[in-house]
Amino acid sequence: MPNKIPIAQMEKWLKSYEEGKSEASIAKAAHRDVRTVKRGIEQARRQRDVQSARSELLKEAVRSHQADLYAVIDNIESALRVPEPKLAVPLRRPSPAEPLRVSGAAVWFDINGQPIVSLANEETPMCYLLKEHLRRDPIWEAIRQWKGSLTAHIVARIELKQKALVLLEKKTELSVLDDKPSEGAWIYSETVDLLCLSVILRTLSMRDTTFEEGELVLQPDGRVMLGPGRVLAEAPGSQEQCRDDILKARDSLLTSTQAASVAETYGALKEDTEKAIRAFEELRLLRLVPGTCRICRRLGM
Repeated sequence: MPNKIPIAQMEKWLKSYEEGKSEASIAKAAHRDVRTVKRGIEQARRQRDVQSARSELLKEAVRSHQADLYAVIDNIESALRVPEPKLAVPLRRPSPAEPLRVSGAAVWFDINGQPIVSLANEETPMCYLLKEHLRRDPIWEAIRQWKGSLTAHIVARIELKQKALVLLEKKTELSVLDDKPSEGAWIYSETVDLLCLSVILRTLSMRDTTFEEGELVLQPDGRVMLGPGRVLAEAPGSQEQCRDDILKARDSLLTSTQAASVAETYGALKEDTEKAIRAFEELRLLRLVPGTCRICRRLGM
């Protein structure tokens, strides 16, 4: 078959053939040999099949790419949460061995002890591609504000814990220790966490089931316990006074500026979390991540 026959001509023969015309009648009308027309029809059909296959492959590639982008969106949105009251923060700000885990986010501490919030997948290639697609989308500002609010709330919790330590030692005149000394009286460091949890729950108008005066049990050997097996302090001979002082420390902590800061930053974080989630919900309603990235351009989009 001569190469000079245009593909458009062969496609026309194929269309006529599929409409019911015979190869012979098509050849007669085109003033071509019937064998030439037959080969032309076959070539046009093969080319159409190749184009159709490439089109399906491209559609599948685009669907897969969009699914990967939405997986990143879902992952980021799932990280936008407010920490639980029981989240344990470090007493001091220097970098801990492991970051704080807040849903899908991690809170690290730099050399100056300042919290740095990072999302689980924001350094992945797919997240960078998402940023190419959504260069000026409101979700990035919403994430930035959420991170700032979470940072402020974590700092407020750390300062509350530091204040709890100071108040416990001041009220009880005992040292807060991680490990049991060989002798004497002391406060277990876990008591600081329990004090903070109680205050956080009360400050946020949540039900406080941490401890009440009647739940602090005094043992003959001087231990102040919270139920069975949980020792808050050891104060032989003055366990009753120690119990009262622990509760006084809790009450003082409840009215402290640090507790007020926890409540204030919690409210701001909750508001920014809701705003960020709304931004992601609006993006999901599009059912298509707008814009393009370098992968889209390589696909010819």
